[in-house]
Amino acid sequence: MMLVETDLGTVGRTQMRSILSCCPGAASRLADIICQPGKIFAPLPPNTPFEGAQLFNAGGISSMSAGRDWLFRHLASQRTGVCIFQEVWLTARDVEKHLPRVRNYFTEGDCVYYYIPPSGFSYESVVRASNEVRSFQSVGFYLEGVFDMSFEQRRCHNVPPGFLGEYMKGVRSVFISAYDLESWIVWQSAVPDKRVM
Repeated sequence: MMLVETDLGTVGRTQMRSILSCCPGAASRLADIICQPGKIFAPLPPNTPFEGAQLFNAGGISSMSAGRDWLFRHLASQRTGVCIFQEVWLTARDVEKHLPRVRNYFTEGDCVYYYIPPSGFSYESVVRASNEVRSFQSVGFYLEGVFDMSFEQRRCHNVPPGFLGEYMKGVRSVFISAYDLESWIVWQSAVPDKRVM
């Protein structure tokens, strides 16, 4: 099933801000970023009425596989940067204790982030990263620009406080799970992707 971008306007922005403002770490900073110029939409089946598109917690409107397919295509169109998913409920201790198999992640304070580097981008990596999130609410964002991944060489998952702060100006899209995890509410920056990497 091909999904189309259904404009949500201020209703979508309000919904995104209400979710992000309750989250810790980078997600809370995204609440201000999505107020910058850009479009707010949801990838939904064609001819979905606007009234249905506003039922953000309702399932049965799409499918999880269609939502994942759309996210892969969306990220593939701007894959020179880094895609990051954040755990908004679990802590660093939870992940390190209960999910030792997880590799592509880092922690900043008590927050956990899974990432997809440009060199590791594939459909499987998008599915794997989005599935790593154990919190019911999935929050992801795409960063344009050079991202310091030296923590991989140190085999250390913990990064210094404020590490993500300097990169937040490079956020070009934000996506939050909705419609019972079947799709996303998306903010897409009006600033062109300079594809600097």
